[in-house]
Amino acid sequence: MSDRFVAWDPTHRRRPAEVVAGPAGGHDVAALVALAEEHTGLAAGWTGRFAADLSESRRALFVARVDGTPAGYGRVAYLCPPQRSASGGAPPGWYLAGLVVAPPWRGCGAGGEVTRARVDWVAQRAGEVWYYANAANAVSLALHAQLGFEEVTRDVSIPGVSFDGGVGVLCRLDLGSGRRPAGGAQGRHRR
Repeated sequence: MSDRFVAWDPTHRRRPAEVVAGPAGGHDVAALVALAEEHTGLAAGWTGRFAADLSESRRALFVARVDGTPAGYGRVAYLCPPQRSASGGAPPGWYLAGLVVAPPWRGCGAGGEVTRARVDWVAQRAGEVWYYANAANAVSLALHAQLGFEEVTRDVSIPGVSFDGGVGVLCRLDLGSGRRPAGGAQGRHRR
């Protein structure tokens, strides 16, 4: 596994947590920028990106809170990649992107809850949701597989995204069948 991708250890959790996940608001941006900067090591651009997620109709930003404090975030965007070729292209549609959970809250359900909240939001707009990740990001791939995402290909290209080792995995969740990720119906997880 690449050093770039997060591995979590459930023992890092200080105590059982109640996680509440839902759409972020403007008051969340500063805390989410701090999480993004800590996770990526990059200080530029997060405030503008999150502001756009909150204001544009084809984007959304979600937050997971533990005891009212932001513990993680996830983004959603409607992507229209260039014309799909026989191999490597991605279809237009709603994509989950940018899942980040603060180290003390990894393994307590924050990532799953913010992902369920995003999927529920997309389900009100479309019959499917897409997700892509680096093939080396085993934790993220396992989380999404547990929620019902199925691998479509390991030969995907997303404009503006490069995958370490060159291998990107494209996954899909069919929402048209009435299938939803298990658990967290109200955006709460208690463990």
